[in-house]
Amino acid sequence: MPQSSEFEALSEALLDCLYVLLSISKIERFTPTIIKYQGEKLVVPSNIIFMLKVAMYLSDFVSELYKILLSPARVLEEKIVVSNEVRGSIHVPLTVQLRGKGLPLVAYKHRRLSLNSPENILLKLFLRRLSDDVESVLNSIESIDLTGPDGRVIVLEGFLRRLKNQLEHIMKTLRKLRTLPLVREIHAGTLSFDDKTLLKYSHVVLRRGVRTYRRLATLVQRYVREKISIELARRDVKQYTHLATRIEPYKLYEVFTYYVTAVVLVEILYGSIITVLGDTIKIRTLDGTEYLIFYDKSIPERSWLHAGKVRFDKVERKKVPAGRPDVTLLLETKPLLVLDAKYTKSYEYLSQARYKILGYLNEYGTNVGAIVYDPDILAERPVDEEDLEFSGVLEEANKYDGAIIENANKCIYLLPLRPLAWEKLTRTRAYDLFVNMIKYSLEQSAGSAIAS
Repeated sequence: MPQSSEFEALSEALLDCLYVLLSISKIERFTPTIIKYQGEKLVVPSNIIFMLKVAMYLSDFVSELYKILLSPARVLEEKIVVSNEVRGSIHVPLTVQLRGKGLPLVAYKHRRLSLNSPENILLKLFLRRLSDDVESVLNSIESIDLTGPDGRVIVLEGFLRRLKNQLEHIMKTLRKLRTLPLVREIHAGTLSFDDKTLLKYSHVVLRRGVRTYRRLATLVQRYVREKISIELARRDVKQYTHLATRIEPYKLYEVFTYYVTAVVLVEILYGSIITVLGDTIKIRTLDGTEYLIFYDKSIPERSWLHAGKVRFDKVERKKVPAGRPDVTLLLETKPLLVLDAKYTKSYEYLSQARYKILGYLNEYGTNVGAIVYDPDILAERPVDEEDLEFSGVLEEANKYDGAIIENANKCIYLLPLRPLAWEKLTRTRAYDLFVNMIKYSLEQSAGSAIAS
């Protein structure tokens, strides 16, 4: 069982990193990361973090919607028409101008939509649904027990507080929206605002293609998929508590490294779209290029070790399992970078990690690797002379916040990456070196593509 202080520091760092990843990215799909440990599959509690992302775009939307609804003409798609026939309410100023010029014309307001059009019914139903969901979460959020196994308040409390603040802002704007005359005049009758009804009306609105409402319909469909729910928050607390009693800190450090890799790559590939699917993060650039980041996952089709034959007494019997680096960066199917994340007190164990990373480089035909570790917990001195010598290199790497071991075509980064809150992490040289490593890996792949 992990010590509570270590677990809290690591879980807070990785959740903060996940929050940054979701905040800066356009998310196509999201499922939580699964940690495989001692035969169990443990879920990283991500619902509250994802709901913060949902609350962020909802807050922007309702604020913008309030401005739009202050102008009924925009919502009802009114436009001024000049004609010799009157088919709407007369626009007096323009009509006077036309007659003053001797023109036998009249200006009138033409309305494409009525207050009870499918577009405005969808608007009314969604506002009701949003108000109901947000109010439900706000009323129940204080009832969530945030006491951990050791009796201390868990780190999710900080993220829940952020969520509450976001939802209170949304609720304040929704209340203002409900008081607007236009919204009060839209009648949706006894229609339910459940998922089925909202999806039905959103499809109708998209099919009709009224410009002002297309974004609303798309947002409704997205919200039905993603939602804000108090049950999701409670599930997070349950998963967090279970994680705290079952897992060792080093597994959390691996996930932290996985998320840092993703954030760095997304920031480099500006404007990309990401899909988070448990042990895989897909990042698609604007030109359609796809990068993948694997967590604790082998690539059998790229492993010569797995493809090779194994003979027992001259009889081929089975395959060697492909290696599973903690984190792997790929361009399409080609591995570009392998990382081994080590959360250990032992210099000897960290020294031996160089052979593991060299093995992965050889197995997957990759030229860039990294050993990522927390320098603050290293304490146990090695006994073996070889490990003692390499410990001197590690100590120098700690002193300068990182190092690169390189020759003509291969390099291994030594990255003393502390599990810190994102704002502090990005001010370290180790983080800058991490960014350099990702950029170098991408440059290497571009260079090899040109050469081939």
